[in-house]
Amino acid sequence: MSAEKLSPRQQMISLMYLVLLAMLAMNASKDLLNAFVLLENGIGSTNKNFSAKNDKSYNVITKAAAKIESAKQFDVLAQKIRKQADMIYNMIQNDKNHLVYDNDGKDDDSIPLAKDNQELASGYYIFNDVPNEKAIALKKGVEDFKKMLLEVKLVKDDKPLSGRIAKMLATNDSTDKDGVTHEWVSLLVDHLPMAAATANMTLIQTYVRNAETEVIDKIAASLEGDGMVVNVVNGMAVMNPGYVLTGDSIRGDIFIAAYNSGITPRIFMGTVDTTKFTNGKYVAPQGKDEEPNALFKGAFEEIKSIGGKGLLRKKASTPGLQDVAGVIRIAGKDDITYYYYHTTYMVAEPTATVAATKMNVFYVGVPNPISVSAPGVALDDIQVAAPGLSITPGPKKGDYIVNAKVPNPKGVEVTVSKKGGGRLGGSPFRVKTLPDPVAEVMQQRSGLIASAKLKVVSNVIAKMDNFDFDLKVTVVSFDLTMNLKGDLRTLSSTSEALTNDMKSLLGAANKGTKVYFENIKAKMPDGSIRKLGTIALTAN
Repeated sequence: MSAEKLSPRQQMISLMYLVLLAMLAMNASKDLLNAFVLLENGIGSTNKNFSAKNDKSYNVITKAAAKIESAKQFDVLAQKIRKQADMIYNMIQNDKNHLVYDNDGKDDDSIPLAKDNQELASGYYIFNDVPNEKAIALKKGVEDFKKMLLEVKLVKDDKPLSGRIAKMLATNDSTDKDGVTHEWVSLLVDHLPMAAATANMTLIQTYVRNAETEVIDKIAASLEGDGMVVNVVNGMAVMNPGYVLTGDSIRGDIFIAAYNSGITPRIFMGTVDTTKFTNGKYVAPQGKDEEPNALFKGAFEEIKSIGGKGLLRKKASTPGLQDVAGVIRIAGKDDITYYYYHTTYMVAEPTATVAATKMNVFYVGVPNPISVSAPGVALDDIQVAAPGLSITPGPKKGDYIVNAKVPNPKGVEVTVSKKGGGRLGGSPFRVKTLPDPVAEVMQQRSGLIASAKLKVVSNVIAKMDNFDFDLKVTVVSFDLTMNLKGDLRTLSSTSEALTNDMKSLLGAANKGTKVYFENIKAKMPDGSIRKLGTIALTAN
């Protein structure tokens, strides 16, 4: 088993471990087995570091549970994880102790005296080539622990993390090249000296602690600041002011915002006495519900709060820069914390703009997209109109589709108004007929063409050249004229495709033969038929 993201120390230990196994397979000396013991001791030190690190994360979770009601479920989960991890770790440790101390113990240098015995570890877990109760219990313990971790929502939502845990705690059996299946536990101990087997067992302990660390760290990281459990994290950008004019500078703060959608804070808005706040926070003893009055300079109001967020709904009536400030009240077990907030926004008089999505021209017979906006006016409250044009809503708010039936070279004005109100503005647009498409054969319109290319021509296409709209134009008929050994022949097609006779005629073209695709007609998006220019080619 292996993890995807190991520390440099773990990577070094794993590499040494593989090298030692390879040397062992070549009948390495007992000194090498001693090195296995030293390696196991090094891995054991890593496990102690994992345990110390885990203790800090468990303490973060426990402290949060003592302050915030919603954090208690995380503490219960963390303790279950700790109990299961310790159970597996201790089970392996007890098995290692039995292997060592039931078989001559250790010498003065703490090296097992039976380190080179290849039967002890195998016999401890396997009887008649079948895993015994101890092996079954070990495998089940690891599998149950893996299942527990992978069912944690924070792990499910983190695909790289769940992938690492699945690999670290994998207990899959292995099939060799001869098709023989080997049990997971036999891969750890079968036909290995006791020194190598116990090192393997210590490595499993490392994987257990490593997986425990990753998940507990993830849970602890979800506990923000003063112990609030956060379950929603969003990127935020707060612009100051919230509205600017051309030529002004913009200012803003961009940061990560996290909150708990299960907590309903009380949110107040008004002019705050900031002298009572330290680093944007004021803490009052539990039961001091009168505190909001003392934190404001004058009158204040409470804002509706749903899903962990306050919902500010206020009609803008006075133009200019407006302030929004207040406090957010979070009640803990022993105290109440007030967080100060402040932002600004700009209120402007209504104006309107109209911008063509493609260009400042409307074309007859095709849908012309435009977007319309009016600062200070909701998109739902905007009306758009133009004489002689059909205007319908587009795929999203603020988008419209304009359709014209006849050209208007003098132009027409698209006007924007507010429902139930007056005119907001407008913009002029020209109304033109679609330009003619161009015809091509093998991406050519004239000039020399290889005889080999002529022999594989299958159709004549038409397209809008240098045109911003993505329109489909279809060739509906054309003539092919070619001088074949003094005989001028003309063939006709009633589609864009060449007929079999046309293909045969082109197949007889030699160097210098002139070929003409003429009387080309194409169907436009509005259903009209356009006659296109002649394509004149010379074979070479």
